[in-house]
Amino acid sequence: MKILLDPKLSNTREFYENEVNNLIDLIKTPENIAGQLYIHKWILKHTRVDDYILDVGCGHGVLCYLLNKEGRKPVGVDMTKTSIAFCEDKIKGVRFIKSNAEELPFEDSFFDVVASNQLIEHLPKPELAIIEMIRVCKPNGKLLITTPILDYMGGREVGHLHKFDYYNIINLFEQFGNDFKVVWLSKFEQFNKQTDEPNAKNCFGIIYNVRK
Repeated sequence: MKILLDPKLSNTREFYENEVNNLIDLIKTPENIAGQLYIHKWILKHTRVDDYILDVGCGHGVLCYLLNKEGRKPVGVDMTKTSIAFCEDKIKGVRFIKSNAEELPFEDSFFDVVASNQLIEHLPKPELAIIEMIRVCKPNGKLLITTPILDYMGGREVGHLHKFDYYNIINLFEQFGNDFKVVWLSKFEQFNKQTDEPNAKNCFGIIYNVRK
């Protein structure tokens, strides 16, 4: 795992609270929307209407908003009070909770799907968050995780503590078994058309099957 674009960013929460206005702009960046649309599309195709869905690191609630419009039951979690306040103000009918990804406030095996878009690259120890996501996901449930491809961001790596390539993504998830696959979102032609943005697909999607 390659670490730290900026070694001084030791307090992730403080960083995001201070940079929230920049982050509101950043959710419009192509690679971020790409991950959200991929997860949204996958959930609509592979889950039932009554399945419970958790969005870890929900940010400004784009995924929760999209799922809620389709009649799904998302719950959004984010560590910053600013993001939670934004979501609660803008998105009605969805539960949002302030919490760290490493300490999710839910009982074991509660959710059918746990999604996390463009989060793990921001965490000092992403493996701790993945452990928690697995814990709160039901047996035979799914984790859906996206992260930018190494060096794609072109200097816009705001708050990134890790750069991932294919091999260290594999190494990260192999700690939790081998029942997962990594997809290159740039290969989804229909997905590309949805974004209307030619550079919007350069991130990884990880689909992890929860076995307990």
